[in-house]
Amino acid sequence: DTSVSTDQEVYYRVKYKNTTDETIGPIVLTVKIDSQSVDWTSVKVSQDQGFFDSGSDTITWNASSLSSLKSLKPKEEGEVGFSLKVKSRLPISKFSDKNFVISTQATVDSPNVPLSLTGTQLKGQHTLALKINSNLVLSAKGYFADSTIVNSGPIPPRVGQKTTYTIYWQVLNASNDMSDVTVEGYLPSYVQWQNNFVPSGENIRYDAGSGKISWQIGNLSAGVGILMPVKQVVFQVALTPSISQLGQLVDILSQIKISGKDNFTGAEVSAGVETIRSDMKSDPTMGYDKGRVGQ
Repeated sequence: DTSVSTDQEVYYRVKYKNTTDETIGPIVLTVKIDSQSVDWTSVKVSQDQGFFDSGSDTITWNASSLSSLKSLKPKEEGEVGFSLKVKSRLPISKFSDKNFVISTQATVDSPNVPLSLTGTQLKGQHTLALKINSNLVLSAKGYFADSTIVNSGPIPPRVGQKTTYTIYWQVLNASNDMSDVTVEGYLPSYVQWQNNFVPSGENIRYDAGSGKISWQIGNLSAGVGILMPVKQVVFQVALTPSISQLGQLVDILSQIKISGKDNFTGAEVSAGVETIRSDMKSDPTMGYDKGRVGQ
């Protein structure tokens, strides 16, 4: 893949080959790592066959650490490997901090040139650039006690009576501009959409047939929620529980997820969050006992 994600461990294989008709050696193989996005404490060389110099961000393999590099016969080839981990949080402090890349340049060479190859360039190089996907984050919270949209009804909720709740969807986008960003979630049949949401101009829709709520955000700039305020929509739903739910916590909104296209890497990015239930974990005035359906 040409793109990776934050907090992901990435494994590299470096293949080398003597393409000449002469034995060459000793061989020195290096990989220079260039990025602000690497957790340097995570760099590991396979089977300790090489050395990572954190001062120059370079991994070196030579004959002292890998005996097969003492010489390479004609057409002989080999392979080494290493791994690293992408930081969980990218270093974003200004608007130009976007479109992060991990660049690695591998070089193979020998200090000894056979007489028959005098004047021949032995050195081989290859550069690989991995683009880092933006971290698209969704927060979904539910409240009974709320000042944005005032709620009503019995707490704990009661069989056959309506209790309303306020749902907050908040979106953060880290390092790359996004497009086609959508948030969705599903209401069960016993929870009703109240068509009351803030801001009123947001493109949020409800499909009564499926219970699906979809918020079409569209384009989302890098730095939303970090260098700019979070993107947010607030809406109201109503629970009318049945006798079959007596004594239970019930689901209010489930299958909540966000998705979008990363304009820098071209990858489809998505993330999900846990179901919001009638105990409204985000609301300090609620809890298990106030969320269980009563008579």
